[in-house]
Amino acid sequence: MPREQLAFLFWPDTPDATARRNLTQRLSMLRHDLPAPELLQTTKTQVQLDPERCWSDVVEFSRLSARGDSKGNLDEMQEAVSLYRGPYLDGFSLPKNAEFERWLCDRRQVYERLFLNTLLALVEGHSVGGAYEPAIAAARRYLAVDELDENVHRRLIQFYAASGNPNAALRQYEHCVMVLERQLGVTPQAETDALYQAVLAGKRPRLQSEAVHLDWHTHSGLELPLLGREDAMQELLHAYRSARTGQGQFVLVSGEPGIGKTRLILKTLEKSKTAVRTPVYRG
Repeated sequence: MPREQLAFLFWPDTPDATARRNLTQRLSMLRHDLPAPELLQTTKTQVQLDPERCWSDVVEFSRLSARGDSKGNLDEMQEAVSLYRGPYLDGFSLPKNAEFERWLCDRRQVYERLFLNTLLALVEGHSVGGAYEPAIAAARRYLAVDELDENVHRRLIQFYAASGNPNAALRQYEHCVMVLERQLGVTPQAETDALYQAVLAGKRPRLQSEAVHLDWHTHSGLELPLLGREDAMQELLHAYRSARTGQGQFVLVSGEPGIGKTRLILKTLEKSKTAVRTPVYRG
């Protein structure tokens, strides 16, 4: 990694000269903690661990995913996903360092996308050869990370039905319905319903490739309706009204990343502009 980037990640609010000096000191300390000081290789601009003597699951995962996908090598892709054991640097954070947290969040997204794309390639690669068991395993692992992908739910229904397990196919449809309703407040697509009806009628639906490589775009969540947060919003509005009358209080909004905490707060603030009409003046 570039020295400049490392210095900024760890000391974003420090003058450049001080940040570079801090980095030099920390690298010196790190050398003493390594089994062999020469494992850490530095230049005036770069910092790295000796690639000939250090092994990284992240580096190997990235290499195998890219190589296996480009050559259609299922064994290499399977080896790649076996190395993925959760989010990048799971359990580690520097909550007081916003720049590092943003960088960490970006890295986690990059590797998760690569993981999911590799699983999709495995799903399709195994299904082409009629290897339903490993295809099902890859699809289930995909949904363990992204349970809202209806295409993958459909593939699972198809695989279960094609492998002679219609009951599992029907259960997968029911699970899909539940997930979409709970998370998004929507019903399955017409294709999913049609597939369900076919399985229910005792038919084995023809397998068609549906899973494709993910094309990721970021859309503003504020354009979508806010569902299932009415009670929480009312509590926040009540606290806001109380604060405006001089009854200050503390409200903690917590939860897993990505569940809509920021959006809930923004929506509450937006609503508060109309919910509280009478200004309060205090001397």
